[in-house]
Amino acid sequence: MIRTHLVKALYENLLGPKMGSEELIEQPFTKYELGILNSSYRQLHAAANPDLEEIPETNTEEGRNDENTAGFDHLRREVDTELNLKDGASSLGISFVLESKNNNETQNQIPKFKVCLTWGRYTQNKDFGSNPRMFDRHPNYFVTDWINSDTSINSIELTNNVNGSIVTHNGVFFRIITEKIQNKWVVRIFLVNESEYDVKKSQKEIDRDFQPQIRVIVDDTSILGDLDSNDALLYRNLRTKAKGHLCAAVWKDVDPEDSDSAIKKIIWKDSEIVPEKIKTDFTCPDVRTEYLPLYSILQPNTKMQEFHAKKLSDTWNENELKYSLGSIENDNQRKLLYMYIKLERKILMNV
Repeated sequence: MIRTHLVKALYENLLGPKMGSEELIEQPFTKYELGILNSSYRQLHAAANPDLEEIPETNTEEGRNDENTAGFDHLRREVDTELNLKDGASSLGISFVLESKNNNETQNQIPKFKVCLTWGRYTQNKDFGSNPRMFDRHPNYFVTDWINSDTSINSIELTNNVNGSIVTHNGVFFRIITEKIQNKWVVRIFLVNESEYDVKKSQKEIDRDFQPQIRVIVDDTSILGDLDSNDALLYRNLRTKAKGHLCAAVWKDVDPEDSDSAIKKIIWKDSEIVPEKIKTDFTCPDVRTEYLPLYSILQPNTKMQEFHAKKLSDTWNENELKYSLGSIENDNQRKLLYMYIKLERKILMNV
């Protein structure tokens, strides 16, 4: 219970939205520290207008107290894959590997996946005047159809009323990059903010995306592959399934949404406005982005264990042993160690 309250406070104060998916809050850009995508439109405009003057950089602390936050505004054209503390980020993304299930019916089929994108936009509520400036949050979501893993999408702008989607402001783009390696597909998905604004002025809350998430499910004939293979022995039961770009990545095997009902309501606030079918499908998806990753650490089993030599000897696997000894370059050392281990097993069997 205490852990849940601490997690809730961490999410609400660092990432938001604190008061729900349609909150009314004072200056979200100064309140929240994570999950803010600035617009990269200035960089796009500068490419077409090389004489465009740079907005002078202001003090970061002063800039966070008002709308004069020029130090965070001019962003790179390309999809961000490196963190720039001066410019901020204009995108987030996730990478994972897909492959067909290993059976006769599905091994030649192309894996498919579906994507759910959610984010928030804030507009100033004029009823409260200019001091303090209060902002209404407008939740957005967009769900794709099933996409083949051999399909790349260069860049499409997300629009309203596609498959029932809600997109309140233009300028949000979706990009997919896929690559086939042997019988697997590497998939990279990005959400990019390219909202237009007056480049002679600094960005405002309405130009930014807040609390973005990318959630992905795969079809029944597909499975997530492993991103890394170098740790096959040491982490053979703890494989890496996804990688985040300018964020973290969480997959179903380690997702707290799978078991903790209280955490579900904290992590995905925008699930309040999506249809029930989409909410069910994409709660604890196969893989998703995350700015504050949580991992469940099980408490140790305090029940007394009885150890028997015979049972210990039965757990010995010769193939795994040979694989683990393969990293020893010296043949004599490797053979000697193998002999000692086999001798120990015989001793255990005769105890």
